[in-house]
Amino acid sequence: EIQTGRVEDKPTQYPISKLSAAFFESQTSLAAGTVDNYQRSFDHVAEVHGKTLPTTFKEIQQTILGVRVKYGEGAGNNAVRHLRRLINFSRTLDKTIPEWPTEDAKTAKLKVKERRKSHKLTFEEQKAICDADLPGHWNRVVRIGLLTGLRPGEIAKVTCNNGRLFVGDTKNGSDHILPATETLTELIQDGFAFADFKPLNKYVKRETGIHFYPKRLRNTFAMMCDMSGVSSHNISLLLNHESGFANVTAGYIEKNDGQLLDALQKVEATYRQIGVSL
Repeated sequence: EIQTGRVEDKPTQYPISKLSAAFFESQTSLAAGTVDNYQRSFDHVAEVHGKTLPTTFKEIQQTILGVRVKYGEGAGNNAVRHLRRLINFSRTLDKTIPEWPTEDAKTAKLKVKERRKSHKLTFEEQKAICDADLPGHWNRVVRIGLLTGLRPGEIAKVTCNNGRLFVGDTKNGSDHILPATETLTELIQDGFAFADFKPLNKYVKRETGIHFYPKRLRNTFAMMCDMSGVSSHNISLLLNHESGFANVTAGYIEKNDGQLLDALQKVEATYRQIGVSL
C-alpha cells in the first residue's frame, strides 16, 4: 500500500529550487501563466516530498499521490507532467540524475482520469475567481454572471438604463428585462463589446488554476438563488427560462418586478455572507 505524506529529505544534491530556477532561465518563451502553472506544481512537489527532487520511481509515485490527495486530481496530473519535464531538463545539467521512469509510470498509471467537475463553483472557487486579477473587463463579466445568471451571449449585449437590465433577442426568442440592483448598475456601466468567452476561461485557469467555463456562472447563480430562499418560479424568471413565462401575463411580470429585485438583493447578500467580493 502506498503511503502518503512527506518523504524523508535526501541530501541536497538535487535541490528543487535551484533546478527549477535553471529550468525557467532556459525556457524564455514560456508565457507568464505557464510559468505560474509550473511553479505551482514544483511548490506542491516540494511541500509533499521535501526540498530535493524525487528521482526514484517509489519517491515519484509517493510524491504524486501526496499531491493528488492534498490538492486534487488535476494538480496531481499537472505534477506528473511538470516533474517529468523538470527531471528531463535536469539531466542535461547532471547525468547522475536518474531518467524519468517512463515504463513504470505508465504501468502504475501516475496520471489518472479526472472526475467530471461540478457545473457549480464552490464557495472557495467563487472567492478565488472574484479576487483574481483578471485583465480588462473580465472581472466585471464574472460578477455579472454570478449575480444574474445571464448566458454568455446575454452578458455580451446587456445594457442598463433607468434601473432596468435589458437583453434583446435572447435564446428563447424574447427580450429579457430585470430590475437592476445598485451593484449591477455599477458593474454593467456602458456595457461590453466582445463576442468570445474563451479568453476568460484561459485567464481564470492561469490566475487561479480553476477549470472554468461560462456555464459555471449561470449554474452557480441558480444554486445561490436556492440558498437565498428564492422561489423556483422566480428563479425561472430570473434565468429567463421559457417555461417560466408559461401562463404568465405581461401585467403579472411587471407586478413581480419588486419580488425579482428582492431576490437579486438576497443573492448579493448571500455572496457577501460567504466572503465573495462583489
